[in-house]
Amino acid sequence: MLKHLCQPFSGPRALPVLGVALATFGAAACSSDSTAGLGDPDARPATVVIELDTREPLHQRSLALKGHVDGSAHPVRLEMIIDSGTAAQLVVVGEPGQYMTIPDQVDQARFTWAIDAPDTIPEGTHDVVVRLHDAAGRVWSSRIRYVSAVPAKTHALTVLDGLGGSEAGTTGMNRRGDVTGWALDANGRRRAVAWRAGRIDVLPVPETLGAWGNAINDLGEVAGAVMAADECAIPVLWHAGGMRVISDAPLMSCGQGEAIAINNSSTALVLARGYGYLTGPEGVVTLPFAHPYALNDHGQVVGQGSGLESAYAAGYNIDFTPLTYLPFGVGHVFTAATGVNDREQVIGNSRGRPYIVKAGEPSIDLMPHLGWTSPVALNDSGIVLAFDERSNDAFVWASGRVARVSIPPSEWQVVGVTAINNAGQIAGRARNRTTGRVAAVLLTP
Repeated sequence: MLKHLCQPFSGPRALPVLGVALATFGAAACSSDSTAGLGDPDARPATVVIELDTREPLHQRSLALKGHVDGSAHPVRLEMIIDSGTAAQLVVVGEPGQYMTIPDQVDQARFTWAIDAPDTIPEGTHDVVVRLHDAAGRVWSSRIRYVSAVPAKTHALTVLDGLGGSEAGTTGMNRRGDVTGWALDANGRRRAVAWRAGRIDVLPVPETLGAWGNAINDLGEVAGAVMAADECAIPVLWHAGGMRVISDAPLMSCGQGEAIAINNSSTALVLARGYGYLTGPEGVVTLPFAHPYALNDHGQVVGQGSGLESAYAAGYNIDFTPLTYLPFGVGHVFTAATGVNDREQVIGNSRGRPYIVKAGEPSIDLMPHLGWTSPVALNDSGIVLAFDERSNDAFVWASGRVARVSIPPSEWQVVGVTAINNAGQIAGRARNRTTGRVAAVLLTP
């Protein structure tokens, strides 16, 4: 890890550090004001240290800087300015407690700071200035230049068969690459389907009902829902014997929700109105939080408790509590755990910031790699799939590196992704640029 320093001004000079030109600033940026931040004229000057290795391009879509300050200062404001003076300039201002962790005694102890870019940063070379303002009005700065480069990972695109309608979509995939979802038929009716070995299978439902699949296990069982005439969703399971309603409520009653996941023990996860439950060979288990999102083969569930401004990441039958192991925090509508694999790795968001975590291991902040983009899914290798709806780009993160999912030039543009299996295959949707048709697709690395 490189440490980029900025001392109080003593004349212009350049500091060559492993090929990166770093410069201190004039009096307005790196002041040599003799008055200390705490009013002590004998206090040492402060040195801003940026902790970032810039020897190689950063495989990141955003930027999260951290560092510390050596010396005496009473910090009151921290600024990060990216590409100053250009059309792409980004400025972030932080106050103590928001971006800085300050010890009780700052006169002879260093304090740490961290600050994030507010959005995705384009690839290329970027100039970044970090400025510290203290209570005495002094300003110290440190500057770095880095290169951002997100490599492309090419995937072959396979357009899955439709049913004659204008639209189809995927929702889940198993280890074999079988996919489930839905497709509109020629009459505009939504049909639940599964693509097995690339061939479409229409799942049976009563003729008056619309339907969709949400998840498929390695046994070929599909969890999903049918839509009754009163537009109420009813959770169902499709298996070799046909369709079976798996509701814990009276048959065909409204508000039963939908089956959103199924594991290889034939246990299904149902998201109902205001609560969730598991149903399978061992019976029905009501979950202790309101919004379950994912289930693994160990019967572990993650999701979101409460809602809106008091939301928190929650789990069932998994060795963590939101306040000890998950870094997601509490009290924000975008705080949730959204996926779990069979290695008990969990993905989610803390106030919109993406993370991957596992009990007993340090959490990994995905924001610098993925930007402020929610993770969609993860596989058992710990590869995280994400999608940026603004640019219609899919990304995969693995072992500290992010790559953009690319496809060979064609008339199709990927417009969404939903699942990734252990082989790295991705299920999603693509739009035909010529006809406007939206099809279910499989992307294979």
